[in-house]
Amino acid sequence: MPRNGFFGVKNLHLALCPDEAALKFLKPYHVPGTVEIKATPSVQNAKAYADDEIWIDDNHDNGGNGTMSVRDMESTPELRKMLALISGYDIDEAGHILGTADKDPMPFALMCQQSGKTTGKRRCYLMCKASKPSMDAKTLEDKPDITQLDIDFEWKPVTLPTGWRGCHYDAYSDNSDWDKFFEKVKVDLKPAELDASTVFGAAE
Repeated sequence: MPRNGFFGVKNLHLALCPDEAALKFLKPYHVPGTVEIKATPSVQNAKAYADDEIWIDDNHDNGGNGTMSVRDMESTPELRKMLALISGYDIDEAGHILGTADKDPMPFALMCQQSGKTTGKRRCYLMCKASKPSMDAKTLEDKPDITQLDIDFEWKPVTLPTGWRGCHYDAYSDNSDWDKFFEKVKVDLKPAELDASTVFGAAE
């Protein structure tokens, strides 16, 4: 049996969401130079006790938070505009990025790809918001230390027009729509009925 294992990260795409209420996404835009993406879900288990027993046992998905580290979001006017929009900055007529205070960042979907030993995986976080990027610059020594932008972000669950509520979706290289993954953000997701017995056989 072939064994899979995911490694690496590439093909970072951001799809701006100018209308969060209507879940309208622009076409995903490729951001080159992905170094690392960290994403940690936040799932809360809430237990309420009464009558000497657990009265309510509820799991709640709060989304999560992470960091995307990239080498290049400033080499072109388009990338700088993307950085400004997701960070809550402005750009003046000369093209300078203005660290505007008290401006809300534009939400976006984050898409990326991991290679696999046998099967590749692509993921889309549907509704993200970024914090201001951080930078760590230091003097040159024996060799150049190439800087990167570390942008913290968080994501939250959304309810799609189909009624499905969730945070992200994954695609695999053996899915029929693998090649079209980065063309748009899917908002027509709807779980199919799963019958374990038809897949794994009847119970003994």
